[in-house]
Amino acid sequence: MSRRPTILVIDDEPGMQHMLTRLLQPAYAVAVAGSGPEGLAQVDAVAPDLILLDLQLPQMSGMSVLRQLRDTGKDVPVIILTAYGSVDAAVQALKCGAVDYLGKPFTAQQLEHTLQAFFTGRKTVQELPSCQGVIGESPQIRKVWQLLERYGPTDMPILLQGETGTGKELFARALHEFSKRGQGPFVPVDCAALPETLVESELFGYHKGAFTGADSSKPGLLTWANGGTLFLDEIGNLPLSYQAKILRVIQEQRYIPLGGREMKTLDARFVSAYNRDLQEAAHGGTFREDLYYRIAGVTVVIPPLRERQGDITLLTRHFMQVYSRKYQRLPLDIADEAMDLLRAYHWPGNVRELEHVVAGAVILADQCLRPEHLAPHLLGGRMYPPPSCR
Repeated sequence: MSRRPTILVIDDEPGMQHMLTRLLQPAYAVAVAGSGPEGLAQVDAVAPDLILLDLQLPQMSGMSVLRQLRDTGKDVPVIILTAYGSVDAAVQALKCGAVDYLGKPFTAQQLEHTLQAFFTGRKTVQELPSCQGVIGESPQIRKVWQLLERYGPTDMPILLQGETGTGKELFARALHEFSKRGQGPFVPVDCAALPETLVESELFGYHKGAFTGADSSKPGLLTWANGGTLFLDEIGNLPLSYQAKILRVIQEQRYIPLGGREMKTLDARFVSAYNRDLQEAAHGGTFREDLYYRIAGVTVVIPPLRERQGDITLLTRHFMQVYSRKYQRLPLDIADEAMDLLRAYHWPGNVRELEHVVAGAVILADQCLRPEHLAPHLLGGRMYPPPSCR
């Protein structure tokens, strides 16, 4: 018979102690402490496999408990319990070594999913299907993956910031696959492409008769995202009037479809993206500051291609293979002069632009991709003799 994992609950509220004990048993052995010092003593006494730690404790704060565990070399995983919406506290705790957090109040299902995700093990970058679409080994891309591995398994709201063409949706999908919601739906919403008159009906859905032409009911994108991840791409383009509605949904995890009277509950993680500095937009008044601070629990900056020069060669050869297969061409080599031009270009359209340039060159090339096969704007008016590939 295998040993039950031991969970130590450190929380000063008797009601929370009782509820957690009831939910955790009999699948786990449960120990309880009502203060930080008592909890630290219990760590030595019961050797827990996991700690559920409330941040608001008397005598000694949960953050102090975390730091003391770290400073004394006690490598016990900690999931923090914090008031719902206390994103800053959750971020600080994660930086101090916590592995996840739960916002109070939480449901039995949320607790179960969090524990299941922890005890079944976390995915690595290599295990993600979406990782195959992100080509790069530069230090800048490795840093992005480190942040996604750290914050992906949590329910932390994430803001992906990067220029157009840097692959923000691919990284958003990776965050979803890292998360405990990875088996649920991933629902992307292009806020820049939503007409203002359709934003509310597309997001919230509507009941029959809600407006002229609503001949039947239709669920909204929020409904489809329940149990998964809602990706709000180019969120800075969302009209201010609808930003307030999204803020309320994120805060309350509830919404009412157009023409409806009953609240629908929402259990979804929010990942957002924008191609400019969203904080500047918030300070400038074109984006709500309160919404910015709600969605940017953690901001991950996706570097432009010009800052990851080491990846241009990898990406070029990858796209050459992809489009040679797609267009049924023989495998191509590339001339040094052509690769030098690709490395020297500043790539305002980033990876997406590089992909289009290589795709066009593959169509023109025969055995060897040369400078004259590249888009004219890369040549700068220069003429190249036909070099041989090496």
